[in-house]
Amino acid sequence: QRFNLRLVNLNGQTQQIDYIDAFQGQINHQMNIPNVTAGMYFLEISNESGNRMVRKVMVK
Repeated sequence: QRFNLRLVNLNGQTQQIDYIDAFQGQINHQMNIPNVTAGMYFLEISNESGNRMVRKVMVK
């Protein structure tokens, strides 16, 4: 099952989109985000069934 990863800023704008093919409770995935400034973002993980999880993350 494919999972979509979205990095969203505090204004609700999507900054980066990436994909992973497997997710088993823990993600060890590095995203190349050259155009994103440091700060607080939301990481949204969703699957093809419409399930969604959102976590606050800090980009350094």
